[in-house]
Amino acid sequence: MDVGVVARKTNAKVVGSASTLSIARGEDLADDRLMALQVGEPSRFGDFKVTAYETPHSPTPVFLGSITEPLVPPAKLSAYKMAENYSFLVEHPLGRVLIVPSANYTPGMFAGVRADVVLLGIGSLGKQSEAFAEAYWDETVRQSGARLVLPIHWDDFGRGLEEPLVPMPYALDDFDTSMARLHGLATRDGVTVSLLLAFDPTFLPMQTIRVDGRP
Repeated sequence: MDVGVVARKTNAKVVGSASTLSIARGEDLADDRLMALQVGEPSRFGDFKVTAYETPHSPTPVFLGSITEPLVPPAKLSAYKMAENYSFLVEHPLGRVLIVPSANYTPGMFAGVRADVVLLGIGSLGKQSEAFAEAYWDETVRQSGARLVLPIHWDDFGRGLEEPLVPMPYALDDFDTSMARLHGLATRDGVTVSLLLAFDPTFLPMQTIRVDGRP
């Protein structure tokens, strides 16, 4: 929703769906700074290779649809319609990170994908069944072989970042149940679960580099 603002402040390019690019155009970003996302086709950014996978949003999404015209803020929440939803594999010579922003899954989507770290979206996961949570974990964390899980999309995004992070209201999610389930699954599989802190650096596990420079 703030992709245009962030891109302008950081002088970045925007890579995303047609709807995402429409949001960026609403912030007056020029077309030469916009790139349409190609699902399944890796893109390179310096030493990073990024591959997008189309994955489902939460089981009960709202405001479905596409954004076909530049979206100029301020705008109602309902104007930010959702069509496609994506997960991303970010590869670097030092390791691989799988980013799954939404707590839902397609069976077998990540078959053959290996990752050292999973940034795992858990928004609304606490309102799903225990069986759903376990299947979600198995299709993302266990499938990829990751040893570190960093939960994301759990905090109340109705608050400003100048305030401490707190979980979503209980009416939207049950954070304590989500975390209890994650820790149980992590203990079973020998995985570490750790929360990110706003604006604090987090050092990710890296592959061991031999003297000859090969992982």
